[in-house]
Amino acid sequence: MLVTVIGAIRREKAEKQKPLNAVIKRLRIYAGNSKHASVLSENKEDIIGTCKIAHLEILSERGKGKNVEEFPEITFISEY
Repeated sequence: MLVTVIGAIRREKAEKQKPLNAVIKRLRIYAGNSKHASVLSENKEDIIGTCKIAHLEILSERGKGKNVEEFPEITFISEY
């Protein structure tokens, strides 16, 4: 799941024509449930480092935003 979420964030950067090293000011991940939120939180530093995120927020609830293809309950919103 972690690799899929990171891939989705990087894909969104490409869609917005941002370089992969562009810093995301704020990224909010809606994990959809507490199990996914726990896994993502345990790997928070990897997500921050790989995707160049200044502030990362992981929420266990469902939310709006860009869907992660293999995990439709996970969405995220990025602010540049």
